[in-house]
Formats: sequence, structure tokens, C-alpha cells
Amino acid sequence: MGPIEPGGWTEDGAVEARAERRAAVEEFRRRLAEGDYRTLYERRLGEVIAQAAALGGLADEIGALRFVLARLLAEEDDVSKLATGVARVTAVAVNAARTQRAISGDAAEGLTAALTQILIELDGE
Repeated sequence: MGPIEPGGWTEDGAVEARAERRAAVEEFRRRLAEGDYRTLYERRLGEVIAQAAALGGLADEIGALRFVLARLLAEEDDVSKLATGVARVTAVAVNAARTQRAISGDAAEGLTAALTQILIELDGE
């Protein structure tokens, strides 16, 4: 057994963890090469992804981006990395918010068109 490294890991444990990580990456790449998106992840994770996709909006994603931004602001001490990170996260958050508005607007326009059509039909009777 090798010497204990910081954090309680042994050298052997660190080597084993790296090997497990490489094996997981290779398995992911194999599944990706098969071309079937649903096989990329374990069954339960696939179910969670499908459930989240069914929700339709981007509220959770925007919330996650806000969380990442808050964490970045609280934890990053390097001003250069902070500026780069804030710019990236903010750009993605703004795009997600625009997309959310577009999704909501499309839904509202579709509902408005449907209601207008119903009113026209009712008026014609």
C-alpha cells in the first residue's frame, strides 16, 4: 500500500479511482459511438432526463445558472477567471431567458389564435 496522500487517499486508491474514471469515459464513448442517445446514461438517469424534458420550460435551467453564478462570485478569487466565468455564465443565462420568453410567447400566441378562432366561430352561429 502506498503512502497516504492529502484527503486520506492512498496512492493505490488514487490510481484505482483514475482507472475507474477512464473505464467510465471509455464506456460512455462506446455508447456514444452506437448512436443511441438513450443508452448514454444509466436507466434511472435517462428517466429523470425524460421527465425534465417533458416539463417544457427552462425555469430549472435558468435557476441552475443563477446558482452557478452565485457560487462563482462567492468562490473564485482570481479576478481574471471570475470575469471570464461571469461573462460565460451570464451569456448562457441571458440566452436561456430569451429562449424561455420565446417559448412562452409562442405558447401565448398559439392560445390567443385558438381563442380568437373559437370566438369567430361562436360569433358566426
